[in-house]
Amino acid sequence: MVLIEKKLLPLRFGVAKLIDQAFAKGVKVAICSTSNEKAVPK
Repeated sequence: MVLIEKKLLPLRFGVAKLIDQAFAKGVKVAICSTSNEKAVPK
């Protein structure tokens, strides 16, 4: 959890761009993860 809290685990390549493009077009975005619930900020 320390790595996540310190933001030392970056998003996979292209994910930030994809999310930004979806937001720009008004598309709702959700996050799915197999990680611990604490690893996915709200």
